[in-house]
Amino acid sequence: MPERQLPLFERRRVDEARVRITKAGDGLSEALRVEPRALHLGDQVAYVLRGTVRQVNHRSREIDEIEIVTRLHTVEATAITEIDADLADKLLNEAAEMLAAAQAEADGQTSLYDGGE
Repeated sequence: MPERQLPLFERRRVDEARVRITKAGDGLSEALRVEPRALHLGDQVAYVLRGTVRQVNHRSREIDEIEIVTRLHTVEATAITEIDADLADKLLNEAAEMLAAAQAEADGQTSLYDGGE
């Protein structure tokens, strides 16, 4: 898999990307106003949301005299709803496995299932 490159910013390499989500509670609050439900401390809940990227910023910081540039995406939630916990667990586990595989590949590891040694 080729290494993913973020677009340059001001002729500088962009090292990482982050996402900030706003207005995620707006749709839920409206739903709870119409159909009230109490959530309790420690409850595990899962939601799926749709959003629109409304802003892209770049931040720079230094770590050990090395400049790190971060691309920050602000996503405004346009729709959100609670989903079944089992479905959420399945999707989150699949995403975690894909991330772990991508991280292993980025670290130069191969899998025995891929014929690696």
